[in-house]
Amino acid sequence: AAEKEPKIRKMSKKSTQNATITRNESSATNESVETVAASTCQDPEAQDSDRA
Repeated sequence: AAEKEPKIRKMSKKSTQNATITRNESSATNESVETVAASTCQDPEAQDSDRA
């Protein structure tokens, strides 16, 4: 993803906005997965490791 950022910046503003929205959606999905995993483990130390 990091390698694609320079190319995206050279494109139009609309393309950059769309790319940002996609990134935010991906981040939200990852956070949800991590939260579910942490709840399943029920291990405070594991949760702290994920947040750090």
